[in-house]
Amino acid sequence: MLFKERVLQAIGELETKLIEREELIRLTLLCIFAKHHMFLIGKPGVGKTYAIQIISKIISDGSYWEILMTKETQEKQLVGTEDTPREQTLLVHPFIFFDEMFKATDELLVALLALLNERRWTIGGKGVPVPLNSLFSASNELPFGEKIEPFSDRILVWYEVQRIKSRENKENYVRAKFNRSKESTVSFTMADIDKVQELASKVEINDEVLDYYLRLQSEILTYGIKASDRKFGPDFIVKSLKVAAVLNDRDALNLSDLLLLRHMSWTTYDERTKVAEVVNNIIFGNENNISGSIIKAKTAFKELFAQYDARCFNFVNFRIDYNTNIFNECLNYCQEFQQNASEVHQYIMDIFAHYEHSKEVLQQANDNILICEVRNFPFTETIIAAMEDIRYEVEIELKKINDFLRLYSDSYQYQQNLYAQKITPKE
Repeated sequence: MLFKERVLQAIGELETKLIEREELIRLTLLCIFAKHHMFLIGKPGVGKTYAIQIISKIISDGSYWEILMTKETQEKQLVGTEDTPREQTLLVHPFIFFDEMFKATDELLVALLALLNERRWTIGGKGVPVPLNSLFSASNELPFGEKIEPFSDRILVWYEVQRIKSRENKENYVRAKFNRSKESTVSFTMADIDKVQELASKVEINDEVLDYYLRLQSEILTYGIKASDRKFGPDFIVKSLKVAAVLNDRDALNLSDLLLLRHMSWTTYDERTKVAEVVNNIIFGNENNISGSIIKAKTAFKELFAQYDARCFNFVNFRIDYNTNIFNECLNYCQEFQQNASEVHQYIMDIFAHYEHSKEVLQQANDNILICEVRNFPFTETIIAAMEDIRYEVEIELKKINDFLRLYSDSYQYQQNLYAQKITPKE
């Protein structure tokens, strides 16, 4: 069963309804199909609740339930009493939205942990299973403190919903020039979600992707950001990345899937900035480091070429008075220059190999329907031009010395050429 075309159709329709919510749409769909949870932060009125209401409707047989949480919210408002119809509680709905979830009492938040992780609610001392697929929560302000710590390992995606930025989009919104229907013409079923889960369990992780994934976790930890083995384990982030592969009709992860980690490992704005930087640097490279490597190559070659004294220059251009000692001395230096220049050239080609690899990942990202855009690709036009300039400069000189040594490393051939140029060698 293929999903990519259908998911693309769903994304396209949702983008007509939710203005400037391209990334939110994709991340919400990922959470739905991965059976994971999502937290939204955003100012009042940016449409957090509305967006979830619209997106969740693509699951035609998946019911939706929501509540605004306050300090006064009581457990019976969530699970009812013996006389409450179950449809009016969270106990029978796969999609739940808690507005201002972290304003609930500590007791309710503790109960929510079991709901998120184990899909159960304790009533009368007994755990009652609930058919929860995905829980969406939102807040007008970013919560902080110890009480959100347990949730960092249970909520997959943390995302900030911002106000509409484009003037054109603002005008279209004010004039209601967008699709205001809450119904979806492209839909999936709960059985589709189960099928995605089944296919995801078979998705492969090759050695390269695994190496990058572990490097990302390690680097995130160096910043003091929580990246537990549980969250980075097989049932959480890894599972969601495998689902991303399935939704792209792939049976293996690729490096573009790892770009989704930008939204999965932060709970503060400072952490968000650092995680985005880490992900970009590991996957594509750091612009400053790449520039530094180019400067290093230029400096090394400049210093190497500066040692190319006039006598050796005259030697390769057949402008010397020949004798055996001069020939051997200059030949040895030319061979040394060749070796050192080759090392500089290899260093430059490693930079180009990095560039080519990054381009491949960029193409993967462009093909990945869950990646909205790649930000801060480090190989700018300026950097690429600098790379090409130093490669050209080194290759020109390296070709000269390679051609010379190939033809004239033998003293007899060298003297023959001197004679052909009518330069009389001395005995």
